[in-house]
Parts: sequence; C-alpha cells; structure tokens
Amino acid sequence: MIGKINTVHNSTYPKVAASWLNQALCFYQSLCKAESEVVLNRHLRVAAKRYAALIKMRRNIIIVLIIVAFSSIVRGQENETLLYNNKGQLRADTTLTITLGQLNKWRPVEEYIINMLVTQIEYSQMATESSLSGTSIVSFDVDSKGKLIDFKTLKQVGGGLEEVIKLNLKAFDKLTSLAPKDKKSFKYYLALSFQLIDVETFIKEENAIPIIKVKYDLIVPYEPKKKNN
Repeated sequence: MIGKINTVHNSTYPKVAASWLNQALCFYQSLCKAESEVVLNRHLRVAAKRYAALIKMRRNIIIVLIIVAFSSIVRGQENETLLYNNKGQLRADTTLTITLGQLNKWRPVEEYIINMLVTQIEYSQMATESSLSGTSIVSFDVDSKGKLIDFKTLKQVGGGLEEVIKLNLKAFDKLTSLAPKDKKSFKYYLALSFQLIDVETFIKEENAIPIIKVKYDLIVPYEPKKKNN
C-alpha cells in the first residue's frame, strides 16, 4: 500500500462583483453607442448640449463602478487561502467558518502548517491494514499565548489517523500570530485527505507502476516575527 495526504483546494471567485462589472460595461457600451448617434445627427446635437453635463456625470459614475468592481474581484481573490474561501469557510465543509479577522491571521501561517503536516504525518498501521481512505476534519483552539489546545475530531476516517493529526499539531511551537488579543481563544479547522493506493489494483487499471509524491517544496516556510528587545 502507498499512502499520501492531499489538502483540498477549489478556487472561488466573487460572482456578485463580476456580475456588477459586466453590467457596468454593458451600460457603458450602450451609452457610447447613443453618443455616437448624437454626433452623426445635427438635430440631435443641439438638444444633446443640454444634457452634456448629465452624460459626463453618468460616465464618471460608470467608471467608478468599474473600478470598484475590479477592486472587489481582486480583494476577494486575495482573501482566499488553500483551505478557506474568502468568506472564512472551510472549503471541505462550508458550515465550518472562521471570522475574517481570523482569516487575516491564518493566511501568513497556512502554508507553513501545511508544509509541516505533509512532511510529518504518515499512515498509521491500523489504517493501512484496514485500507482506510477519506477526508478527516479536526478543529483546534489557539489561546492568547499562541498555544494550540482543545483538539477535536469533526469528521473521522478512523484507524488512528485523527490521533496522528492531533499528535503532530501538538508538536507545533506557539503560533503567536494566531493568538487573539481580545478573546481567550480562536477556533480553527483543518481538513486532510488520506488516500491509500493498492499497487496491484492501480497497475491493473492504469497499466503502470505508481510513484506517488506530495509536492510541497514550493511552499515558503513561515518565519515568525522576532520582537525587538
């Protein structure tokens, strides 16, 4: 058996902002077409002068709407992480949510945590013998000192895999950047996908020998900020 762990990632985009941008562009195109008709018609040009200021104001409003829509799209994409969407919802289970303030704290350390878990977590013997696969979700709290506490299993694969996750999370040094300032603790969620591949079955289906490796070397390690003495 060959085991591997993958994290879940489905890209999300702010659809409302995109729809708004599309409507603004369509309206702007209609306005440009109307203005071109005025330029070509001498009689319309006389009447159009009365509304020149209004047309200019509308054009400026549309330009502002376009800029705001673009900003919303970019901002929404920037707020996303590998495990959480821009609303703070866990991608593997959107009923599990953290606040946007927590999301801002989580973003800089997420890849560091993924890097550590991918390199350290291994299939348990029990899970291997039982051929267990699936997605496990665990939660943990971060106290005011940055210590990880109160580990809970929310979705279980079994075979001791959740205990392996918790054991590796407990090994983390204090993550002070996740520590709350005005609360006792913050709750976070992690989803891990355990996949067990039977070599014989794989070869029969794919006609090739499986060589499995989780690529994590491009993840930049997290370096906590050092306090000046």
